[in-house]
Amino acid sequence: MKRRAFPMAWLLAPACLALAGLHLLAARRFAVGAFNDDAFFILLSKSLRTGAFALADGAAVTDPLPGFAALLLIPSWLVEPRWHLLQPMIVAFALLSVWLTWRLALRFLSPGWALAAALVVALNPVLVGLDGLVIADIPYLALSLALFLGAAALAPGSPAWALPALSLAAALGCLTRPQGSILGLSLGMAVWLRLGWGRGLAFLAGAFLPLAGWMLRNLLAGDTVTGFVANWKSQSFLFADPLQQAGHVLGLLGALFGQGLAGVTGPEALSAAAGLGCLALVAHGSVRLARGSEGVPAAAMATYVIFVLAMHSTWPLKEARYLIALLPFVVILIMASLRIWLERRPLAAGLLLLAFSAALLRHDLGFAARGLGPRPAFEPETMAWLAENLPAEARVESLAFHTVELFTGRRTVPPGLTVYDRHAWLASALARGVTHLHVSRGLLSGEFAYPSLPYLKLPTLESWARQTPYASELYANPREGTAVFRIHHPAPGRYFEAYTACLHARDPASGASSKILRRRLKAALELEPSLACALSAEEPGP
Repeated sequence: MKRRAFPMAWLLAPACLALAGLHLLAARRFAVGAFNDDAFFILLSKSLRTGAFALADGAAVTDPLPGFAALLLIPSWLVEPRWHLLQPMIVAFALLSVWLTWRLALRFLSPGWALAAALVVALNPVLVGLDGLVIADIPYLALSLALFLGAAALAPGSPAWALPALSLAAALGCLTRPQGSILGLSLGMAVWLRLGWGRGLAFLAGAFLPLAGWMLRNLLAGDTVTGFVANWKSQSFLFADPLQQAGHVLGLLGALFGQGLAGVTGPEALSAAAGLGCLALVAHGSVRLARGSEGVPAAAMATYVIFVLAMHSTWPLKEARYLIALLPFVVILIMASLRIWLERRPLAAGLLLLAFSAALLRHDLGFAARGLGPRPAFEPETMAWLAENLPAEARVESLAFHTVELFTGRRTVPPGLTVYDRHAWLASALARGVTHLHVSRGLLSGEFAYPSLPYLKLPTLESWARQTPYASELYANPREGTAVFRIHHPAPGRYFEAYTACLHARDPASGASSKILRRRLKAALELEPSLACALSAEEPGP
């Protein structure tokens, strides 16, 4: 009697359910607003309901791109104010990305290797660790996978609607993440190689015209095509020293591939070496796939990886989070390289996959364990107090500025970026009309501490508020580690004028004589006796 094969679905179904549960539990550990940017996207989705893409005071927003906020438009309206109900949507996109990884890998790899690629992506701690954050990274990942699948399926005999649909989806990618422009160009190359240059140009036109329209809107509303341009210009120091740039690239590879992909922790040199090893495997796998029957989509995929890495090399932050946009493509390319040595050694391949999966799962289970407790909320008592006690016209300063604005409805701004002491901070706050300061010790040690400069972090802000006579504590919550201060001055313009006089008096480049400097200091002291920089005016001099 012939033995029946064991149905693979009996193994895959519970495994898929377990993975879904893992991602859902990991997502539960986040309070909406923990990342600050997640609150910003929700605020922008609310702004889109009115036909604008702006802050509460009407200032036009030129970055981030509007695609993800548009995706949140209806879901955020349906769940408001229970924002945590948006988290399962992000988990669904993550699980969809795993399934799409498997489908895409099947075009390049055997079924077993494709399943292994999907498993590695599903268990990756960067993906699991970010799952549930209401940000664009994971939805964009699912979209980019779907686009590569669509491009791989294009052929001269494809339906007439296939190319316009692909172009429209690519336009959404361009409007969702900065990497979307690289995605559009890579897919355009694939269309050109498959269908000819005419259709390739038509695809690119459809993909980039909406982005061009958005940039024109930004230019008219905010005098820049995108806020990202100013950010990238400020990073030009990276190119001043080739050695510094090379070190930055090595650190980036270590963060993305060494830590984020291979899970290597420890000295930076070790993670950089692991990152270089992964990059070598990616390059080898790219060459092998480009020579195969699916060479066109493989070449497009490799092009996308190369240019996204190049883009991130111009940005000073080296965060494993940036692996998300590349994760499934890099895994597929690495699998294409590894199978040369392991395809005829199934036992060794299985043991290697098992060991690597166990190492990944160790991190993932830590995330999931933190999701077993009560659902966290972002400083609920403090946010409720702010919403109930601050006047509608209040202007709050906080490191969690988008989050505070989301939960309180009060206009909230970040601290100034050029404040180095108490007087500079107060002058900056008064000049911008700040009436209250929110401080939170949780922003220091949280999983996503706000990446501001060290002198802007607590306890610096709180200590400055306690030292100035123009700030008084209104509220403190030891359980949540928060405090709220009222910023008040009888004549804010006077303080700012006095502080400006101090700056001019202390400027050695002014070339002013000592008598002029003393006169400026005396004027500042008369305007604002509490200014420390003006106290030297009382000292005897020539």
